[in-house]
Amino acid sequence: MKAQDVVDFVWQIAPNPSFGTENVFEVGDGDAPVRGIGVAWWITSELLDDFARRGITLGLTHERVLYDLPVDYPWGQIPPPVTLRANRRIPELCHRHGIAIHRFHSNLDLADWGMPRALVDELGWSRYEIDWSRGIPVVEHPPVTLEVLVREVKAKLRLPFARYDGDPRRVVRRIAVPWGGLGQQWLGAACAAPLGFDEIMAGDVIDGVVRLAREEGWAVIDAFHHATELEAMRRLTQKVREQFPGVPVRYYENAMPWAVL
Repeated sequence: MKAQDVVDFVWQIAPNPSFGTENVFEVGDGDAPVRGIGVAWWITSELLDDFARRGITLGLTHERVLYDLPVDYPWGQIPPPVTLRANRRIPELCHRHGIAIHRFHSNLDLADWGMPRALVDELGWSRYEIDWSRGIPVVEHPPVTLEVLVREVKAKLRLPFARYDGDPRRVVRRIAVPWGGLGQQWLGAACAAPLGFDEIMAGDVIDGVVRLAREEGWAVIDAFHHATELEAMRRLTQKVREQFPGVPVRYYENAMPWAVL
């Protein structure tokens, strides 16, 4: 079996959108023989070392594995990408051990079982009314205080800690869910704004999103980029495992990258 066979299957269950130019082989190509498959939200050199030990020759990742750099950057002088150790080590490991890596990003965001759908299922919110009309879901949650909601999200996503902004005693009900990295900008929250909501639960929330939320009267929970997207990667793993029962398929859980004092 070749890597392209697996890639073609993923396209069947999660079609590539017209703008999905990032969904490509980051290392290797479709002719790579598949002896084992590793699935992770973000494949790192540490995971590649384990791939090599286990004989895994195809990696499926949601986030990029190579750290691209722009040519022009007004705030500083950008070096060639190859000067970053990661951009040398990751391809070297792949080439040494015959590993190909394909990225599936926007197609997993848009699949009817993908990132946001898997997240609301994991949170147990699928049983509530959800408005998907503007792309960013708005969940009609039973009224709870912000503190209770933070603790609920923290427990269900197995977070060691959670960041939030707002009065913990405030009662919230309508929750906008810009999943994954959509908290890196305020565009996701703005998409849902016409629907009206009390609280944003997003990943990678930046300061500017919190400032906007305060202006708009929204509370905020940062549930972290990785944690809001891992369930969809578990689902992808299972779908690939069922389609290719003769090939070992291993899921790798990306842990919380932060520590606090």
